[in-house]
Amino acid sequence: MGGNNQGGSATEISGESFVNDLNAIFISVDYRLGALGFNPLPALNTGDKQEDSGNYALLDMAKSLDWVKENIEAFGGNPQNITFSGFSAGGRDVMASLTSPVFKDKYQKAIAFSGGMTTANQEDSIKVFAKAIAPLVVADGVKKTTDEAYTWLQEDKKEVKDYLYSLSAERLSQLMGNASIRMSAFPHLYTDGTVLPKKGFDTSKYNNVPLLMLSGTSEFSFFCYGRSLFRKKYRKGRDSKECG
Repeated sequence: MGGNNQGGSATEISGESFVNDLNAIFISVDYRLGALGFNPLPALNTGDKQEDSGNYALLDMAKSLDWVKENIEAFGGNPQNITFSGFSAGGRDVMASLTSPVFKDKYQKAIAFSGGMTTANQEDSIKVFAKAIAPLVVADGVKKTTDEAYTWLQEDKKEVKDYLYSLSAERLSQLMGNASIRMSAFPHLYTDGTVLPKKGFDTSKYNNVPLLMLSGTSEFSFFCYGRSLFRKKYRKGRDSKECG
């Protein structure tokens, strides 16, 4: 799904053409997004290296591929011929999975629609998340200032963990809503050294499968549509390239 790993749904890619034109079995998967899908704060660590990566959305995808491999034969599919595909942020996730040992042997082919090759440093991302959540801590009366909350959220303490678990999904999903497609405003795909290698895409080890890379012809028109400067022209049906 698209949306910078913050929003969207699996329905963004229709499986109709895959089924009708390629005689394929199409399975769509939703996974955790935003601060529910990526959160590197140390208070959430459990001692499990994969979970402690903060790459929860990637772990959801890996588990989904396990389900497909275990069950696709019942639908007439081949568990040894699985293609992993995603659009926009989903394409970025597919690209990241090629570098991940967690995804080894989970699929045999990959398609990345409008994907990218960007990752985030886990330590730096902790600060970004602490800054984003700090206002909630103050609003809830846990700390008096955002500076105190910012420091407190970076501590590996049970009280921090309990607070984070007390936050509703509604409040968490609204954080960092101004990110657009900027990794600096909403970092994700952490190079933690377990789920994703420390060197990110510079790693020499990767899952060697055939990869098809494509680009959506009008994807960025959606970003332009949200800006009043371009909205009138877009509605008049002018070439979406005017938004570039």
